[in-house]
Amino acid sequence: DRHYERILCWRRGETKLSELRFKSWDPLTGGVNSAYLFRAARLIREVGGKRDLLYWMSLDGECETGEFHTLTEPLHDEVFGTEVAFPYKFDPTYCPYRLGELQDMNTPENIAVCHKGDLFAPWVPSSVIYEVLNAAASAPLHQYFFLTRFPERYLEFPMKSPNSIYGVWIDRQGQLQRLLQTEVPDVRYLVMEPIRSRIDLEQYLKASPHKPEWILLGTGRLRYRKLIQPEWLSEIAETCRRHRMPLYMKKPLHALAGNHFTQEINPTLFW
Repeated sequence: DRHYERILCWRRGETKLSELRFKSWDPLTGGVNSAYLFRAARLIREVGGKRDLLYWMSLDGECETGEFHTLTEPLHDEVFGTEVAFPYKFDPTYCPYRLGELQDMNTPENIAVCHKGDLFAPWVPSSVIYEVLNAAASAPLHQYFFLTRFPERYLEFPMKSPNSIYGVWIDRQGQLQRLLQTEVPDVRYLVMEPIRSRIDLEQYLKASPHKPEWILLGTGRLRYRKLIQPEWLSEIAETCRRHRMPLYMKKPLHALAGNHFTQEINPTLFW
């Protein structure tokens, strides 16, 4: 159906991400614990499945087991013949056949790597991470944005590629403290989405020798949006202004942020 076709395009990275100038590249998707608040998890679980005959007869069993899967070639819908977008739903799934897609992109792109998962999560083997990093290094035409909730794993891999931008996902103060303790020098941007509590960015900046070059704020799901307090946003906005750090707020924050709403992009990070 048309809805699933749109999902398939989204899976392939054929649509731009939200209001930002990113294109997604997803050789790895999914995770093992919904508590990590992946925005894509709910949608992927709704449309995922192997789409074989048992699926269409509503006789298939649960394909999401929490295991790590590797697909060396795409699976196809046994009724319609199209590629199956997420055959194991939100189980972590590595598709090495997608590594070569970068060579088919002939114009420079700002690429969000593994946007529908977390490449540096503890359940991802180091060998998989190396393969993805090597594929990116072999296609230097593009700018690559990596994002993780597990910044300590950044320390396991060399990060000297000038076109690789490393970020950390933050949704509460304790994660900023954790980032401070890991002492990762290569983190260049922070994504705070959803914001589940007040975040004292000023405290972090005073203690950290490494200042991020860009801050992005978002709401996440509606249930988290309802928890966000306007003063949390104004405090972050004022901190960014004092430290001259570009701050980008996604559109759903406009009403909450009021006069503090801003959509700044650091031009040194984007191509």
